[in-house]
Amino acid sequence: MTWAIEQPCTSAGQKLVLLMLANHSNGHTGQCNPSHKLLAQECAMGVSTLKGHLLDLQSAGYLTIIHKSMEGVSLPNQYKLNGVGQLLTEGRSEADRGVGQKLATKQEVQPVKEPKNTTPDGVSDAVWRDFIKLRNAKKSPMTETALRGIEREAQKAAVSLETALSICCARGWTGFKSEWMNKDQPKYQPAQLSAARAIFGDERGAYAALT
Repeated sequence: MTWAIEQPCTSAGQKLVLLMLANHSNGHTGQCNPSHKLLAQECAMGVSTLKGHLLDLQSAGYLTIIHKSMEGVSLPNQYKLNGVGQLLTEGRSEADRGVGQKLATKQEVQPVKEPKNTTPDGVSDAVWRDFIKLRNAKKSPMTETALRGIEREAQKAAVSLETALSICCARGWTGFKSEWMNKDQPKYQPAQLSAARAIFGDERGAYAALT
């Protein structure tokens, strides 16, 4: 599954088919044998659409379609995910390789990189600590993706990241949307915020005072 997630497919349909194939794959060889009917059901798409994605994935080099037949009768296709066997056996001892079938559901779980809760540039330590405390209290741990989203929304609202986080702390928000500012908040001139900061010491206090 990790390998499938990392592949740069050209469409969401291709990615979904690749993920479902990976879920059925043999962890040592990359081979998987789900029927067209089962795979189409799991991907919530028609069989003809599924076949098109399979051919596209083969053309892109992600998999090999192995056609099977017996005495002239066609059997369900088999599929080999290219490169999976080598990827999953790297670092294992010789005794571990080739012993039994290790399905994708039993693959070793890759360690998840926890986001670094270091203070972003342009944000005071006090505001950042308050925001992290707020998110943790609401069981919403800070992630790099969430921070990037807040930064984008702050830019749309024409406020600094520190101002956006200060507003979140004052309002008890774990996230920030520019339309919330436009809809519910008056717009303050930079001079107003600067004057309030000088009096109350930080952007959170300044914003709370103005509201």
